[in-house]
Amino acid sequence: MLIQYTVGILILCVLTFYFLIFKEKERRPAMIGMVLPMAFGLCIGLLVGILFHDNLFWATLYSVVIISIMTTVSGLPLGYHVCLEGLFSGMMSAMMGAMLSVMLHVSESLFLLLLSVLLLVCMTILEIKRHLSQLLSHKQLAFGLCISILLITFLFFTFTKFIPEAPIIESPHPFHQ
Repeated sequence: MLIQYTVGILILCVLTFYFLIFKEKERRPAMIGMVLPMAFGLCIGLLVGILFHDNLFWATLYSVVIISIMTTVSGLPLGYHVCLEGLFSGMMSAMMGAMLSVMLHVSESLFLLLLSVLLLVCMTILEIKRHLSQLLSHKQLAFGLCISILLITFLFFTFTKFIPEAPIIESPHPFHQ
């Protein structure tokens, strides 16, 4: 259930960015080239690392392949430099996410996945606000931001129901034996 939830949120964010940015072919290399692939790469790396928790090699390989395909498809219409920046920054963050999720306990890596998904959702909401700021009044934007804050709060509280508690392992100290 958690995997489908996260994949659904990632698909919604990808579609939103596609219709807002890539459809207009707007040249914003700092946003498109580096930040978006890093956020998506971290989410995908953590997600794949949770799925392949026992094997770091396959988790890293699958996450790098997935983010490479995503950034190549989305970056080529915007130019080769944007594509290369996105490719390497997305690969780096996907590797980091996979390593973190394999090294940590599953519940801790699920919490990191929650934080990275919330970062991506906040970036999506800010980009929607930027595009709609020319069309809407200040009251409508404030109302939209309040709804966005409610959405993020709802996302945080529904996502944390899926996170299991980490087992507490107490080992005796070797000094007092």
